[in-house]
Amino acid sequence: MRIRTLALLAAILTAGPALAAQDMLLGGDMTSDKMTKAEMTRADVEGLIAKAGGRPVDLPDKSLSGLDLSGLDLKGANMRTARLNGTNLKGTVLSGASLQQA
Repeated sequence: MRIRTLALLAAILTAGPALAAQDMLLGGDMTSDKMTKAEMTRADVEGLIAKAGGRPVDLPDKSLSGLDLSGLDLKGANMRTARLNGTNLKGTVLSGASLQQA
């Protein structure tokens, strides 16, 4: 009985982060403007990259859904919680970028 209890406890503890990540989408409207429309244009993103002068750009919690960001250099960019639904990232440099919960 003790082994079963320990096994159950281990399963709950290791599943915790995965379950929490799934809960973030519960009740969210995936068809809302916030999730489907970009608040910036590709030109805006290119401007931020140019202005950063080789430093990583900051795009946390930005709605970039549907944009064509293909081929851009977003190395090291902070894109945590950015919305990227339908975003074209083909050929985009994302090494070292923070994409948690994006």
